[in-house]
Amino acid sequence: MRAAHEEGFVRPFRARIAASAVNADDADTRARMAAAVVGGLLYSLWIVRDEGLAHLERETLIGRYGALLQAAITG
Repeated sequence: MRAAHEEGFVRPFRARIAASAVNADDADTRARMAAAVVGGLLYSLWIVRDEGLAHLERETLIGRYGALLQAAITG
C-alpha cells in the first residue's frame, strides 16, 4: 500500500505542484497533505461507510471537501 500511495499519488502530485508553484520548496509536504485528505475521505466513505457523509448532497460534499483539499494544496 505504501508503494502504491507513493508512486501512484504522492510522486506525480508533488511533481505537478512543484512545476506550477511559485514556491515549490514545500511541494512534498503539500502533496502528502493532499494525499492524507483524499485518503481520509476514502476511508470515511468506503471503510467506515459514514452515513452522514454518504447522504450529503453532492454539491455540499464537493464544496466543503474541495475547500479542505485546496487548503492542503495551497497551504
